[in-house]
Amino acid sequence: MREAPELFSAEQGLAKRLIDLARVMLDWEKMLLAIDFEITQQLEFVRGWTEKVQRKGGVGGGAHSDVQVRGHRWSVAEAEARTGINKQQVSRWRSLLAPDQIEEYRQRQRDRAYEEAGIIERTPHRIRGTGATEWFTPPPFIAAARSVLGEIDLDPATHPKAQKRVKATRFYTKAEDGLRQEWRGRVWLNPPYGRVDVALFVEKLLDHYQRQEVTAAILLTHNYTDTKWFHAAVAVSAAVCFTRGRIYFEDNNGDTCKPTQGQAFFYFGGEANTFAERFRDIGFLMRPVND
Repeated sequence: MREAPELFSAEQGLAKRLIDLARVMLDWEKMLLAIDFEITQQLEFVRGWTEKVQRKGGVGGGAHSDVQVRGHRWSVAEAEARTGINKQQVSRWRSLLAPDQIEEYRQRQRDRAYEEAGIIERTPHRIRGTGATEWFTPPPFIAAARSVLGEIDLDPATHPKAQKRVKATRFYTKAEDGLRQEWRGRVWLNPPYGRVDVALFVEKLLDHYQRQEVTAAILLTHNYTDTKWFHAAVAVSAAVCFTRGRIYFEDNNGDTCKPTQGQAFFYFGGEANTFAERFRDIGFLMRPVND
């Protein structure tokens, strides 16, 4: 929180306008940046409140409660009047922005923005954020993909442990955020299965493939045939394999993850016959009619 609280309000207003503009323009990368900017401003505000606002019966709050901070301190009433933010909202932000909570909060903000954009269906709040999104693909399926692609130049949504079997020339982890990186060459993509993330990763794959920066790719997803991103992937793919039964993935601890539906492999590239030959024992094959 600054000496000029109106600056915070202006920056929060700017962040919301940027989010709205990105949503109208369907520019998802800019929307992510705008959401990050909004969260950064909230973090700074909470830090400023902790340093500047005097708690009733004390010098300050939080880690600064026993430290005399230079300069004038505001009462809670004064801070609320000057900023237009009440202490309940600050307490809520402080909880949401805690180190062990901030990524979940960031994801909820993304969910809300994409729901408003209409690219994902609205989900009741009580069931959000209830499952892990990083599932590792069993080795036989990686081997099948490699036999079609030849080599895997890029795995843009992975974990270091997964690379023991994928062995991509280049890969991006969650920390590196593959959505903000360059994609080129032959790609293996098993995207995170969060509702927003899977749509964004599929969209980015299709964009790079249609610009011929990705030369060939195999995409593995759940068979969510009712979603927009699934139909978009089918429309661009050269072939699709719907698995016979479900794939039992593994989580970061090596435990088996059992999905509630089957999966689909999408192939993008000029070797549809090779893909069909290699994947015919994995499931039912379909070649889209792409006019």
